[in-house]
Amino acid sequence: MSTEQKQRKRSTGQQIRKWSLTLLGVIVLGIVVFLLMPAPVEPAVWSAPAAPSFEKEGPWKENNKLSSAELVTGRAKFPEFITFDKEGRLYTGDSDGKIYRVTFDAEDKAQPAEVFADTHGTPNGLKFDAAGNLIVADIQKGLLSIDRTETSKY
Repeated sequence: MSTEQKQRKRSTGQQIRKWSLTLLGVIVLGIVVFLLMPAPVEPAVWSAPAAPSFEKEGPWKENNKLSSAELVTGRAKFPEFITFDKEGRLYTGDSDGKIYRVTFDAEDKAQPAEVFADTHGTPNGLKFDAAGNLIVADIQKGLLSIDRTETSKY
């Protein structure tokens, strides 16, 4: 190996040591600043409330109120939300974009579900406004208002 190559190798080694020491110095300086700097957080003590009892009287007591529940419709594959209109009809949005309406007969038996509207999105929240229009929070389309008489445009 020639002297020139040895000098280059030594010079490269010195540069690597120099950069390593500089990097180490910056890291140490950062740690010192981080440790000495006051934190802007003031911690507070929080005590969790007692867990509800499933045996005492109240809303959490075990019961069988839903034992008589029955499937209203099997058309919606992944219903996200339900709401009722003033006439007592049930509405639910499905992950395929369709909003289904279920009517009930005089004996409160559910009739087959019908497609009320199709947002071509993902309806996730439903609520009727004062005028009777269905307000839909759609993940893909945003906030929609569906006029109950003009559902064909969706």
